[in-house]
Amino acid sequence: MFSVIKKAVLLYAVNLALRSIWDGFSASNGDGLGFVDNSQRKVKDGSQYDYLFPKPKYTELVILENTTIHNTVKFMLKNAKKYAWQTANISRLLLGSTRLETLRRVFKFTFDHIAYRLDDDETEQVRTPARTWHDRRTGVDCDCFTVFIASILENLKIHYKMRVADYTGNGFQHIYIVVPDGNKEVFLDPVIREFNRQKPYLEKKDYVQ
Repeated sequence: MFSVIKKAVLLYAVNLALRSIWDGFSASNGDGLGFVDNSQRKVKDGSQYDYLFPKPKYTELVILENTTIHNTVKFMLKNAKKYAWQTANISRLLLGSTRLETLRRVFKFTFDHIAYRLDDDETEQVRTPARTWHDRRTGVDCDCFTVFIASILENLKIHYKMRVADYTGNGFQHIYIVVPDGNKEVFLDPVIREFNRQKPYLEKKDYVQ
């Protein structure tokens, strides 16, 4: 009897801990890639890094309407490769002494300097890395975070996957970067406030470059 009660108390404590971790977030409805950080955060100025990025054109924002998740992610993978040159300079500054340290630096730079803002319903705004940096104060959605980070990893020759996740059973709602590390994985999701963390999902699908 004591062991049963002890297990029940432990399970309750785990559920409370998970709830406290994820209370600041809610998944968007529908089949779009958006994940809401309910607790707004301030980002650092970052103007000292402006010279490392090319000035974007106003055409460097593509709005995809009523498209599929598959087509959106394929477009993102293509853009990460095509526009990796835009993050070539900042990539050199983020290189650490180990791969894990490099990934930590990439996450921290993105989290510290680029605000999060959910896309409008039924649309996906896919920015180039330079456009994401330009719009960092007003905020970008998780798909732009993902392309930005992926472009840096392209420059650093680090293999990665783009992971879409479903948290509610209503379709894939979020996307972030996953880096294979032997039998483990490293997660880079700036919507979450901690490096190498991912929210528990009901279903996921990975796309490779």
